[in-house]
Amino acid sequence: VAGSIVFYEALLPHLVGPKDLDRVSSAGYAIGYFGGGVLLAINAVMIMKPALLGIADAGVATRLAFVSVGIWWLAFSIPLFVKVPEPRALVSETPQPFSLSGGFRQLVGTFHELRKYRQALLFLAAFLIYNDGIQTMIRMATSYGETIGIDSGAMITALLLTQFIGVPAA
Repeated sequence: VAGSIVFYEALLPHLVGPKDLDRVSSAGYAIGYFGGGVLLAINAVMIMKPALLGIADAGVATRLAFVSVGIWWLAFSIPLFVKVPEPRALVSETPQPFSLSGGFRQLVGTFHELRKYRQALLFLAAFLIYNDGIQTMIRMATSYGETIGIDSGAMITALLLTQFIGVPAA
């Protein structure tokens, strides 16, 4: 998911003008929060009450939930693959062969260039640490909640609330 966001954000400037960039990006995040919340709610019901949906047990429901997420991502990716054209190459008009060493050279060059912009470098380092902390808290929240005795139903409710609060926040 995190890797896909790089490509999502790289496409945006090719789809809309600078004035609409923030609006379209925010709308994309809001729709993603909403859609993810809906699927999470469906899967939570499926796992917590499998008999309600005619599923044998929570183990089967969990496996079906994983399959549903894959189908969900595929289904909502198809419009992107079908409707959005690949942007023209920004660096060269002639096709460039894939080169791992060329990619590393470009990355090293970028870091050398970035050293000229001390404030940007400090911001990126701080963001890396901050974002890593946020991601750790997100990934560890349910493990921590379980450790201190929070009921799984309450944790699922909190996760769902977080998803839907993200809609207007985005």
